[in-house]
Amino acid sequence: MASSRPPPASLRSFLDAHFASPEDLASAPALAELLRRECVGLDASLRRLEAQLASVSASWLARSAGARASLRRIRSRGGGFGVEEDDGEETLRSAELPALVQEIHRIDAIRLYAEAALQLEAFVGNLEDATFSIIRQASKLNLSSVFRPASNEMQWKQEKLLQAVDAMRDIELELLRISTNRPQWTNLIMAVDSRVDKTLAILRPKALTDYRALLAALGWPPSLSSPDAANNKYSEIPNPLVLMNEANKEKYSQSFLALCALQHAQANREARQCQAKGASASMSDSKYFDKTAAYFDNGLWAIDELVQPIASRLEYHFAKWSEQPEFIFALVYKIARDFMGGVDDILQPLIDQARLVGLSAKESWVTGMVKMLLGYLERQIFPVLVTSYQAADDKFEVHSSWMHLNDLMITFDKRMQLLADSGIQKIASISEGLSRSLSVFSIYSEHSDWLHMWAGVELNSAQHKLKSEMEDEINWSYSIKELGQQEITSNFLLSTREDYKAPTISEIVVKTASAMIERGHALPNRGLRIQYNRSSSVQFLNDFFLVLCERCEALQLTNTALEDDSLLKASFAINAARYCEYVLREWDDDIVFLEMGAHRKHVDEGQGQGHKHSAQHPCSFFGNEIAFLAKLGTDYLEQIMSSILLEFEDLSWDYVQNIGLPNEQIHPVDEVLDEENLGVSPGFVASLEVLRDRTTKLMLHLNSKDFLDLWRSIAEGLDYFIYSSIRWGELTFSDQGVVQLRVDTKALLHIFRPFCLRPEAFFPFISDSLRLLAMRKTDARYLLEVLKNAKENDSCLRQQGLQHVKKDEQELMLMHMHLTLSLQKRRGRLHLIRGNQGLRGSSKMGNCMGSSKCASASAPLESKVTRSSYSTTTTDNTSKASQRSSSAFSSGQFSRASSDESSAAPSLSSLKSFNMGDLRAATKNFGSNSFLGEGGFGCVYKGWIDELTLAPTKPGVGKMVAIKKLKKESFQGHKEWLAEVTYLGQLHHENLVKLVGYCSDSDSNKLLVYEYMLRGSLENHLFRRGTQPLSWAMRVNIAVDVARGLSFLHGLENPIIFRDLKSSNVLLAGDYRAKLSDFGLARNGPTGDKSHVSTRVVGTRGYAAPEYVATGHLSVKSDVYSFGVVLLELLTGRRALDAARGATAEMLVDWARPHLGDRRKVNRIMDTRLGGQYPKKQAQDMAALALRCLHHDPKLRPAMPDDVLPQLRLLQQNTKPSSSSSFSSSSTSVPTHRSRPFQALAS
Repeated sequence: MASSRPPPASLRSFLDAHFASPEDLASAPALAELLRRECVGLDASLRRLEAQLASVSASWLARSAGARASLRRIRSRGGGFGVEEDDGEETLRSAELPALVQEIHRIDAIRLYAEAALQLEAFVGNLEDATFSIIRQASKLNLSSVFRPASNEMQWKQEKLLQAVDAMRDIELELLRISTNRPQWTNLIMAVDSRVDKTLAILRPKALTDYRALLAALGWPPSLSSPDAANNKYSEIPNPLVLMNEANKEKYSQSFLALCALQHAQANREARQCQAKGASASMSDSKYFDKTAAYFDNGLWAIDELVQPIASRLEYHFAKWSEQPEFIFALVYKIARDFMGGVDDILQPLIDQARLVGLSAKESWVTGMVKMLLGYLERQIFPVLVTSYQAADDKFEVHSSWMHLNDLMITFDKRMQLLADSGIQKIASISEGLSRSLSVFSIYSEHSDWLHMWAGVELNSAQHKLKSEMEDEINWSYSIKELGQQEITSNFLLSTREDYKAPTISEIVVKTASAMIERGHALPNRGLRIQYNRSSSVQFLNDFFLVLCERCEALQLTNTALEDDSLLKASFAINAARYCEYVLREWDDDIVFLEMGAHRKHVDEGQGQGHKHSAQHPCSFFGNEIAFLAKLGTDYLEQIMSSILLEFEDLSWDYVQNIGLPNEQIHPVDEVLDEENLGVSPGFVASLEVLRDRTTKLMLHLNSKDFLDLWRSIAEGLDYFIYSSIRWGELTFSDQGVVQLRVDTKALLHIFRPFCLRPEAFFPFISDSLRLLAMRKTDARYLLEVLKNAKENDSCLRQQGLQHVKKDEQELMLMHMHLTLSLQKRRGRLHLIRGNQGLRGSSKMGNCMGSSKCASASAPLESKVTRSSYSTTTTDNTSKASQRSSSAFSSGQFSRASSDESSAAPSLSSLKSFNMGDLRAATKNFGSNSFLGEGGFGCVYKGWIDELTLAPTKPGVGKMVAIKKLKKESFQGHKEWLAEVTYLGQLHHENLVKLVGYCSDSDSNKLLVYEYMLRGSLENHLFRRGTQPLSWAMRVNIAVDVARGLSFLHGLENPIIFRDLKSSNVLLAGDYRAKLSDFGLARNGPTGDKSHVSTRVVGTRGYAAPEYVATGHLSVKSDVYSFGVVLLELLTGRRALDAARGATAEMLVDWARPHLGDRRKVNRIMDTRLGGQYPKKQAQDMAALALRCLHHDPKLRPAMPDDVLPQLRLLQQNTKPSSSSSFSSSSTSVPTHRSRPFQALAS
């Protein structure tokens, strides 16, 4: 241990003056006894250390002598190079050398460890000596305070404190070296840290106590009342720090610097410990001592001690202003401002002298004041507010108080930030910590429940204001007068509400949400801002978007009789969605939301949750909301297009059916028609007038980008509709007919001429057809020869400007126009609207009109408007279908298929056998754009095939189908595939999903091709959020359809048990007709006198009959039980199985059974989404029927054909038809030779 330094001169002079002789020591016996005990203790410590040193030295000498002897032996053995050694000695030497080297390394490590331990022992001893010297000095003050000048005593304490700080620095440097070079010496580091922590636990309170005593001596804290308060003249409060004389300023400076040095040393210790634990990864790239800056952001000890005594005086005034918090904030701000000048003038030079880089006296002072206020709010104000919030029934007053308090906090934060602004640039990685310490809103970081309450208050207030605005119908419209005198131009760079022609309500919503977001900026870190915004502004926007969606759904745009008011309201709703989408995209690109999005993504990935970001950059904050708005606008833009096309079809149907027929050629054959003076066909005028009216109004009220896409898609759809309606294979056009068609086409093009210079470019099929019809006979004959004989005729067609009409159709047209040839084969008409594909659905072949916003405003509605298609199935009479299926069963086809499940698919004449290449072409190679969903069977894709030939077509041509693709590794899926082909290949009924065909190739590819069900599954309509609730009449009709399907299966000569009836297996067509799907688990019923069949238990829990689950006995009554569960779902709107209802009511049947038997309790279980709009007696009758179907005894359950179906038909007859449902369950005849291509859009 280093020799102690001689005492300073002041101490020696003091000792010489008071203890000149041994007799003087007798005057202080307590001091003498204390000195004697200390000497005895020091002597004992010295002897103990000498003994330890001797023991360690002896041990080291012994090891050193042993090593020296070993080296001497090696040298003696290997010294003579000419001496030969035997193999044994050489082997022994080779084995001893590594061990010897290892032993030397071990000895050296022990030596280094001992040196480090001794060095640290010395440093820790210095720290403990300095600390205990200060403590002992304090105990001596009572004995000899009269003999010690205060200045000398303070100076001596500061010197000892600085010695302790120096010792801490030495310890930290040594520990840092050890942790870097010898990280395995963790026990040594932990032992030293433990001793230092114990010492600091004594040293820091003592240093702070001395600092407080000095402040008290200087007159701190000052009086909070100004000298002129009696005369009602308030001025700044005098600052004792500014009024100090030079001597006191010197004392204060020494104490301040010593306390700062101690805090800096402590910060270094914490930085080193955090670095060892990996807790400061965000600052790992900076130098070691730069990391300590982050530990001063919560304030300096010296400045915090200035704030503490002020806080005790301020709380006296705070208690009187609990109902007027604005006075509390004002007083804290005044105190902080009045003392700011003195703090900056006196303390900032001292901070610079202490070399605390990057620290500001202003910021530290403001931080201390904010922490003081924060503590009072957390203890006194917020608990009272939270209690009132939780207890009050009428929360309006509490909401007002909370929002008022937050307004005061926001204003206070801004004012304090201005006071604290020192111009010092902070490191980006620690800026979050700085803002946290300076913000009163950091109170929410410790109380997340308070943050959610605040967000709820903001949300409630915003919704209350918006509700009154939404009730005013004027706010939902946009008047052209708002544009003033400016001209309506084709501006596609839209940025304002006026550009989007959005209604006033959209701007109100945007401004309200923006205000909520702006208030959230006051929160100190990104995590809190994310929580606040997701619970307030984002929820507020989502609620409005749902209201917007509900308003659009209520317009019923799919009706053929389109009303002008509905068209305008839909336009305004689309404009509002597009404007809100634009605003959200702008917000999403802001750096604040980019950081929040990246932070949320990082948190989700750290928790393994994986956040979904739709169509936006990976750090999108409003990604889901933007996707919803894009889909909302696109969906209803599609509906507008569909409605206009349907309306045009209805008005022009007779005209297009008679194009080219002789009775249309009212002029004599030899008459030369004047095309300029010839009028439009009378049957075409009404449809053109309505089309002109619709497009003109849409141009005025719809935003320019969407209108551009809409009119182009309408033009494309009309072009293909008219072209495909003309029976080219049956007609021979005369010159008069060609001229009349050209005149009518010009009238149609004239409607679109205000929107573009060459509208004929958007009618390619009609233009090509007219070009062919107007061709000279010689040119037509030449072209016909080219089409017949040339193998490469594409270049010839391009030279003639014919690019859209197919070659075989061109050949057909030329033959019938000029060569008067007859065509044996009659070509059917395609059922299609040329528009966009965006149809998406679930794995059950459902559909929801998909969307994604158009990337370019100049492109047609290629990615925005859906080309809708529908599947036309010939509806047969139930009895005839039953007879056909019965004959199929009696022929033994089913039995043969079932007996050999490993064989190839059965050869069924009613099904199309597709090859894998056809289905790849129909689905674009099973691409992601065709993907609909995935289930246990496999994946489901959408595809397009020709209605007549069933050959694959390009997207948008023909009819859409749903294609199930079996997973190759699924053996059970193969059995279900075979069952579906077997049953649906021979069963035909209007309430069974139609199987179009199948695929089974040598590569084990198993696929099924179904008709496409436009409305998706019943499960989605009952349980999915955001869907329009089904009316009572629609639910009764669906129940009747399901019962008809089951009655058909049960009424066969050999009954079929469906076995897996549930709401997800009930699919809805475009007219909401219900059909049974998924026959993979279907099973032949019992034969002969058997009442049941025994089979392995499969199916779905919650729907399966209890006797089937318990015994495996399956009968048609098992389907009746499942039908009763589906009836319950239609009645209650609840899932058949829901763990949220509790263990005793998890099953819907168990939960509802007590209410079904009592007609007075039925209304308690009815679906709340019906809003009470249902006949109570009918609901009671259906509940009673469900209870019978759910009977525990299968024998007491009603039969589907004889009991259940008649009762439901009676209910249906007494039910008022739903305004939103245009279907009935009765059979309808659809002409098979000519179908109307837009009919599917009526649904």
